[in-house]
Amino acid sequence: MRAAIYSLVSIIIRTMSRISIILNILLVTETWCSSRLCFSALSCKKAIVIHFSN
Repeated sequence: MRAAIYSLVSIIIRTMSRISIILNILLVTETWCSSRLCFSALSCKKAIVIHFSN
């Protein structure tokens, strides 16, 4: 029983850290795109997403 609780907690923590990493990337993308004079914020975001996924 205790092992199941520990594994569940570790999964939740891992998921939370992944979500926070994604949110940080999005935040950086937002600030980077608004600070740069992009022709379109969407194309700028796409470029960053492609950059991060490679």
